[in-house]
Amino acid sequence: MKAHNILVQGVLKARVFAEGKLTLSRTARLEGDVVAGALEIEAGAYYSGASITIVSGTEGLAAQAVGGLAKTWDHTNYKVIGS
Repeated sequence: MKAHNILVQGVLKARVFAEGKLTLSRTARLEGDVVAGALEIEAGAYYSGASITIVSGTEGLAAQAVGGLAKTWDHTNYKVIGS
């Protein structure tokens, strides 16, 4: 999935490329690698995968890198809980 800004409120199993911001709401469940300009994870969201934060001008390199993440990174499950 590729878009400028992405808001996930349900279940998504995909590689995600957000040129702007990726937001995972409290009801989100994301399984997949992420490349994003910014990442916001609300309390209660679930995320499993690797992530890369991009800075302006590096989008091409980040897009190439996400293809190799599954091969080089050990995926770990994360669950964000309220503080």
